[in-house]
Amino acid sequence: MVNWPVTFPAEPLNGVCVSDVFFRLGGTAEALETSPQGSVFPPQLAEKLQELRFSPAGFTAAELEFFAADPEAALADSDPLLPRLMVALAESITVQAVATELLASESWDLAMLRFDLLGALGPEFFACLPPQPDYVHPTVFARYRNTIPAACRYLDLMLGVLMEQAGAGTTVVLVSERGTHSDHSRPADPRVALGRRGGEPWYRKHGLVAMAGPGVRPESQIQGASLLDIAPTILQLLQRPAGAAFPGRILREALTDPVPVGGPAPATWMPPQTGALEPRQREVALQYWRELDFLADDDIESPETANRHRRQIDFNRAMVALEARRSAIALPILERLHSEDPADDRVALHLARCRRQRGDLAGARELLEGVVAHPDNRPLELLQLGRLYLAEGEHDKALQCLFRAEQTQGDRPAVHAGIGEVYLAMQRWDEADRAFGKALERDDSHAASWRGLSATRLGQLRQEDAVASALRAVELDRGNLQGHYLLAHALAGSGRLAMAQQVFETCLELDPEHAGAHRGLAETCEVLGDTERATVHRRQAQQLASAAALNRQVRDLVL
Repeated sequence: MVNWPVTFPAEPLNGVCVSDVFFRLGGTAEALETSPQGSVFPPQLAEKLQELRFSPAGFTAAELEFFAADPEAALADSDPLLPRLMVALAESITVQAVATELLASESWDLAMLRFDLLGALGPEFFACLPPQPDYVHPTVFARYRNTIPAACRYLDLMLGVLMEQAGAGTTVVLVSERGTHSDHSRPADPRVALGRRGGEPWYRKHGLVAMAGPGVRPESQIQGASLLDIAPTILQLLQRPAGAAFPGRILREALTDPVPVGGPAPATWMPPQTGALEPRQREVALQYWRELDFLADDDIESPETANRHRRQIDFNRAMVALEARRSAIALPILERLHSEDPADDRVALHLARCRRQRGDLAGARELLEGVVAHPDNRPLELLQLGRLYLAEGEHDKALQCLFRAEQTQGDRPAVHAGIGEVYLAMQRWDEADRAFGKALERDDSHAASWRGLSATRLGQLRQEDAVASALRAVELDRGNLQGHYLLAHALAGSGRLAMAQQVFETCLELDPEHAGAHRGLAETCEVLGDTERATVHRRQAQQLASAAALNRQVRDLVL
């Protein structure tokens, strides 16, 4: 395990752990600082691996020219970006050197390697990609416009070396948790783009997973993966049971033979007990975590700080449950956090989201209306409240919220998509078309906007355009049922009934109790002459609709 986040002191595991602190290359131009004790497990490897650390001062001007134009001029100008580039590159080179050494010299079944070069370069370098933003100086733009593409090529070269060394018999899984905006959708406001939390506005929703090697089905397409699915899938490849602690699914569509793993599944996976940190290790770890914004720069021993950390852990647990669509688990955690501190708007926002998922629209509205009453404009909360008003049929109130959000967050595609959803519900097709178009101008990979555009074009009776938009939505988010459902209706409307039938069947694979999909499949089967099957699905649609109506009545009585 090489350069994995928050692994200092190195975990005592059945193998080798080189913690992320090992790759911090502090020191001077003459010599690097020795990594803190505890950076490597087993400890006897530390001395050998220390020799593989590459100093940022070791670059020549010719080598740096691959990443930056005229590095000698940058040094002469005391350009602060060039040292940052040199440190980030040196750290990645060190990760590569340690990884290749361990792959060659150690016995291993699983190698977990992390390269954070692009994250270390950060928004300042992504801002230098063409076209040039107004807030980037022409000299800086000319110097670093090719840095990110060069860094990507360099990472590709390092991956090639690792794959060659690991051998053709090794299964490789490449994961990136999220993407980064690198075109016109980048933040336009320099205060947002380059602020202390500047990374967040640059993040794209979609990440990446690619797999190859033994156990992986060639040319397969992974359907709607999430970050939670990676660990169970790798455990499946290792023929190990995932256990109840992993909320994700095995990506079976990417595997050649995903057979059930024998043996009892562990109830949970617990980290090893490392014992108390030595004073110097504690000092190093705390300083590093502060640099990563994991800790505030205050007294960590105070009861207030301990309580804040406990709340953060509980909040993270609730977020994982929400991501895994387990709102019943998240709800009591968020309710308790909110009762402890009603002024914590972050908790209130996600509690409202959770209440809405559980059908408590009135409870969600009460929370959100309290948050948006704040004198500062709260765009995310306004977006949530607007969607809540939409769910309740209060279209004018929904538009008011969304227009307020647009004033400060006009570059967010979700805001324009929300406006489009309201116009869609009002059957104002042209306004909806324009709103979804604005969202896609800002992010062409915004799946919700493609779904909205498909629904809009169905309303406009533009069936072929509806098919194209729904196909794009499904391509971007294969796990979303609504995209498939819209595609099925658009195909049926354009006369391609056999294809529509297949897509309705896909909807029922994603949700066997979707009444609309049963109804659509019944109508399609009827036209295609399969009356027996049509009768079965029509009956199921009626039963599900009746059950849903009864559930709504019971919920209204309870709430």
